[in-house]
Amino acid sequence: MDRIKILLILEATAGGTRRYITQVLSHLDLNRFEPVLFCAAERDPAFLEDIEIIRRRGIKVLFFPMKREISPISDFWLTLKMSKAIRQEKPDIVHTHSSKAGIIGRTAARLAGVAKIAHTPHVFPFEMDVGKFKRRFYLFLERIAARWTSLLIAVSNSEKDVALEYGLFKAGNTVVNANGIDPELWRVVDIGEREKLREQAGIPNGVFVVGMVGRFMPQKGHRILVEAAELLLKKNRDIHFVLVGEGELKNKIRNLTVSKKIESKFHFFEQTDRVADYYATFDCLVLPSLWEGCPFTAMEAMAMRIPVIASSVGGVSEIIEDRISGLLTPPADASSLADAIEKLCEDRKLCGSLGEKGQQRIMDKFLLSDSIRRLEDIYQRLVAA
Repeated sequence: MDRIKILLILEATAGGTRRYITQVLSHLDLNRFEPVLFCAAERDPAFLEDIEIIRRRGIKVLFFPMKREISPISDFWLTLKMSKAIRQEKPDIVHTHSSKAGIIGRTAARLAGVAKIAHTPHVFPFEMDVGKFKRRFYLFLERIAARWTSLLIAVSNSEKDVALEYGLFKAGNTVVNANGIDPELWRVVDIGEREKLREQAGIPNGVFVVGMVGRFMPQKGHRILVEAAELLLKKNRDIHFVLVGEGELKNKIRNLTVSKKIESKFHFFEQTDRVADYYATFDCLVLPSLWEGCPFTAMEAMAMRIPVIASSVGGVSEIIEDRISGLLTPPADASSLADAIEKLCEDRKLCGSLGEKGQQRIMDKFLLSDSIRRLEDIYQRLVAA
């Protein structure tokens, strides 16, 4: 039987979307599917390392200079160029990801005459904090592209509900496939190993460590954490904060801790392949995001039995059951975040309970193997439809 040819298109090659596409292309069954990737390389140079892994599987990768911001002239010519390349590839399915590649890729696929076009938003752009004009414009573009989209593959029920609410899709051409992780990569460490890792990172032992892993960008809410830390440290000086990642706001956040005179309680690290070692130093992980799709960070910490406090946005509340497998707080609410951290700091039994139930939640609902199998079934059904 001929393999099903899947053309995936992605511009946002950083953060969770980078992780998603790398996982899919590293685990998709190549006996049944022939994947091809069209992507940009501007967002995160580290993505080139993932490209080498993907290419070693024999998967074709072509680069297109997609830019994050709207650029009408270059976007127009890029769409035509991509359409020509799609016609040459002759895919059975084009599957676009995120906003920019979603508009350009779906338009190019339509021009190329592709019959089956799927899209995964990983958060719609009009849900983001982009201002009223841009929000309306993005919604306008999404409505146009939705007309020639065969199937919305949402990463959460929340994402699906947004699509239905705004009339972008009907229930019959939407499906949900949540992200997943490989728990073997996120093992639980014992107290001795945790203390050793803290010592290596220059983090004091005997303190409560609040961790955050993610790119320093407005979406992730680092500023909210710093404001919460200021409130907490007025009461309890035995709390330290570990922030792991890179991004445009890193220096601003570092300077904010200095201006608030709490910089001695903060530790900043670059995100590396050994990020699990940083997780292992945490007593809890916080995710004070302003918007999210289906965040890997929460899943990774939960798999390591680390209690998670997260904003109740997007698909987060589908991963975390509030006060059962983690704690949820309102977005952009530093006071509520501070209260939740204080609750865990004062109740280690609660930490243990949330950690254990969080780990079980991941094992039951968010395994990478299950997510890949569901995606393969979705592709198979879409071709057969």
